[in-house]
Amino acid sequence: MPAAAAAKVEEKNLALESSSRAASASGSSVTLKYDEAAARIKQVAPASIIIMLLTMPFYFLVLLPLTILAVLVVVVPWLLCKSGDDRIRSQSSKTAEATALGRFHNYTCGLGPDLYAWAFLPLHLRLAVRGATIPWFFTRTIFDAGTGVAGVMLGRTAFLDASIRYAVKEGGVKNLVLCGAGFDTRALRMASDLEGIAVYEADSEATQAVKLAKLRRAGLVPPANTTFCPINFNDQDLMEVLREHGFDATQKTIVIWEGVAMYLSAETVGGFVSSISKNLVPGSFLAMDWFWNTLDKPRWKGHFHGHDLAIKLARNKGEPYLSGFEEPFVPATVQEYFEERGLDLVDHVMVKSDAAIERYLTLKNGDRIGRSNEVNNFMLLRVPDA
Repeated sequence: MPAAAAAKVEEKNLALESSSRAASASGSSVTLKYDEAAARIKQVAPASIIIMLLTMPFYFLVLLPLTILAVLVVVVPWLLCKSGDDRIRSQSSKTAEATALGRFHNYTCGLGPDLYAWAFLPLHLRLAVRGATIPWFFTRTIFDAGTGVAGVMLGRTAFLDASIRYAVKEGGVKNLVLCGAGFDTRALRMASDLEGIAVYEADSEATQAVKLAKLRRAGLVPPANTTFCPINFNDQDLMEVLREHGFDATQKTIVIWEGVAMYLSAETVGGFVSSISKNLVPGSFLAMDWFWNTLDKPRWKGHFHGHDLAIKLARNKGEPYLSGFEEPFVPATVQEYFEERGLDLVDHVMVKSDAAIERYLTLKNGDRIGRSNEVNNFMLLRVPDA
């Protein structure tokens, strides 16, 4: 990119950051520090610690051995299993269950908002998570472990939830499309925010069948404004499928594309982004996440916390990462990418940045709760006015 163009993009980035801070001060920004979670953990933690102190003998003599056994016998094979050997989930997406596992972990720690994630997990995984999160209340180190995905999910969930609220309240959208919805629970847990909003969940027929069965088993009923749209993303056009299910393309829409892009080719991602700008009315939004592309680039090995392990686990599960933003790994790259495909960048969070750590991994008292997988980016994009 020419120096003059780079300077112009950097100037726009600084303006965006400045406007984001100003909007945050007025309480109307898409920016959301996890204050609600921070407030809740300060209420939850003392009572939880008292209860756990009273039950420590039971924990060490019974629950801890069972947790270790569950991890060794079930969880480790579940993480490492090849796609063809997977006997736990039949044809439903492994990623959907893994995401629900992460959200349940965060909720159990008193941080994440997904109070329904448990419904999608078998009993042994629920027990394993509850046992594994007990040390969190004493050491605050659990978020530093492994791939850092727990920290990413905290930030990603907060960012996308805030993006939806911003698009509804400030942007006047009337449709919410959860693309590759998996076991997403926003239609349930954000019901009050989504009154009068048509919600469309698009995913494979197999995944949706498993989801609906698990919801019924848990006694949960999807809200009346939710429509399930089975789709084969390889062969079917998203807009056509949505229209077949009553989608009104003349209304402003926000599309949530969570945890999907990194599993697709760069060409597929670019085509999807361009289709949003071409098929949705001005004022519509796309909120998504995407990696920096470090694949097959040895010089980046060990540079981003947790990412090398995440790449290996994704490959072992048969759902490898395929793409991401190309170098240079700077904000200007992101802004230029989307402008070339017809979308304006409203907000951008680089997970590795100090700003992201302050927004999503810092409690009100200033304590950090750990680290996240540092290679991800969160973006809110808008279809510009004609």
